[in-house]
Amino acid sequence: MSIQETLSQIEALSAQSEKLNGYTNILAELVKENDTAGVSACIDSILNESVGLAISRPALAQLVGLVDKVTSHEARATVVKYALERISPRVTSFEEQDSQLREKLADIYEAENDNEAAASILQSIPLESGQRNISEEFKLNIYVRILRNLLEVGDTVAAETYLHRAQMLIHTTSDKVTQLHFKLAQARILDSKRQFLAAAAKYHELSYVTEIADEERLHCLGASITCAVLAPAGPQRSRILSTLYKDDRSQQISTFSILEKMFLDRLIDPAEVDAFAETLSEHQKALLADGTTVLSRAVLEHNVLAATHLYHTIRISELASLLGVDSAKAEAYCSTMIGQGRLMGMIDQVDGIISFEVSEEAGGPEIRRWDMGIQSLAEAVEGCASELVRVAPEWVAQKVAV
Repeated sequence: MSIQETLSQIEALSAQSEKLNGYTNILAELVKENDTAGVSACIDSILNESVGLAISRPALAQLVGLVDKVTSHEARATVVKYALERISPRVTSFEEQDSQLREKLADIYEAENDNEAAASILQSIPLESGQRNISEEFKLNIYVRILRNLLEVGDTVAAETYLHRAQMLIHTTSDKVTQLHFKLAQARILDSKRQFLAAAAKYHELSYVTEIADEERLHCLGASITCAVLAPAGPQRSRILSTLYKDDRSQQISTFSILEKMFLDRLIDPAEVDAFAETLSEHQKALLADGTTVLSRAVLEHNVLAATHLYHTIRISELASLLGVDSAKAEAYCSTMIGQGRLMGMIDQVDGIISFEVSEEAGGPEIRRWDMGIQSLAEAVEGCASELVRVAPEWVAQKVAV
């Protein structure tokens, strides 16, 4: 018996339960055989206006559940696209099924790494409707999926729009995976917008999440170090550099050497800068308005701060030679940093001299190492106390009472 004859017999059934069972059974059989032509014919029959919504809706729901059993990605995409095409004229009657099929098509595109197509099909899912109840968590999941796909194709402008939408709903979910994807998207967008201090903090936070694989956590730590290095020099960056330098895992990252030099306020030579530049993403290598890169500016500003620990007073021409730039650019950078409060000092343009002052907050490398030693000692004492409480709680209780 041909597929058309079988479908005609099903359409002729008067009992709705028998008709639905007929469609369910034929769909399962056709999907098992990967018969896309037969499935398409079945979809035509289900969507025939003579078949009531009481049958066509659950029958399409069955199709949605069976789509994943089609072994070929190409055949699966063909079936879903055809179903969406046939539903289109009556989409108001099948909003739920249309939405589910679009999610399935997005799954197929993501599996094929066609993130642009996946983002597009997810964006076409209506999330405001009077026909069905759409939960806040469902909206959030769609926004986060769109976010991830847009970021994969580098469309950070569009991604930021969906980040703001997701931000309004992220509090509605307790799902760890969704929260992690959202935080990672936040970090990547901050990174792309060159808000490197905020991005470094986000990446470092993610590097401690135990639900993430160890390799991915180290990748987040590496991204945090990169963003910290690229951030504008100043007290805020010094704090994040300190946090990263004290993280024992940082020594496993290939960029640890430049992190160490920045934290200890040592001058960085061009060869190290070139090696670090090889690890950067394309958006991190982009030219700025003055013709420099983010990295070259960050290193130049760092070397200015490093010079403050070597010199109290220096001629602008000598500082320019130290930085590898001309005198006008050296003066301009120092002037900007002083104006923004990131460098303590004064410029004497008449005599061509810059006088530096090291703020108490910034301190020097010796002070920082001293602080680290005190912190390490305090942590060791705390660890000993905790261990005593664990192994000898009665003795500790007695001593504390005394």
